[in-house]
Amino acid sequence: SWFQIQQLSNPKVIILQDVAGGDTLSTDGGLLDLTWDNEDRKDMPFVHQSGSSDVQVLFDGLYKISYSVKHSATGSTRTGTGAVIQIQPEGGSFTNSSNGWSSAYLRMQNGIDEAALSASTILNLTSRDTIKLVLVDTDQSDGSTRTTDGNAMHFDIEFLGTSDVQALIVHDDAGGDDLDVGGEFSSVNQFWDTADVVNSDFAFTPVSDTITINTDGLYHIAYTTFVERIATSSARYDFSSEILVND
Repeated sequence: SWFQIQQLSNPKVIILQDVAGGDTLSTDGGLLDLTWDNEDRKDMPFVHQSGSSDVQVLFDGLYKISYSVKHSATGSTRTGTGAVIQIQPEGGSFTNSSNGWSSAYLRMQNGIDEAALSASTILNLTSRDTIKLVLVDTDQSDGSTRTTDGNAMHFDIEFLGTSDVQALIVHDDAGGDDLDVGGEFSSVNQFWDTADVVNSDFAFTPVSDTITINTDGLYHIAYTTFVERIATSSARYDFSSEILVND
């Protein structure tokens, strides 16, 4: 267990909540654009209208995004929910970001009918890009309606800067790694095949599972590994992850 707090000096942020809640997702394979009715803070370079899903940025650069979405479900069918950040360039269409995914499973038995989706990531955005947070039906099954819970969800974005910020952003575009290699309690290293941003404080060459830190200091690390299991029996599976440091 851990608990961390960082003080931000002269931040440029937007902090959004949805007080009302009540938006629903029930369609097989459906999507739900999350809307935000309360702006706790809105600095330059962000544009947002209360009640809208869309946040536009006015500066090129790196943006740290954090969110959490508590939701509950009704019905008797086990259901899965995901969250994805979508990006729309000026004059273009929304597409899914490779970074910032999260997922939750609601068993719909014994009171297991609510969950919170959450993630933190860094995106490299261009001026006039628009982003939004979208819920996704991940199990392709009808029967359970998921409802967002008011006063229990947030969408926060911090402008980190351009040339004055050091960051590394990598992702795995291909996927497909087999987590069953080696049997029960075995370990599988996550390899990254695509480098989006690699600044001078870091060394990384894809495809690799290793990132080298070139400068002493404190580092905020965020990651998600999206795992899918093809059911072949009634057996249940769980996974854990850890960051390994060799200094």
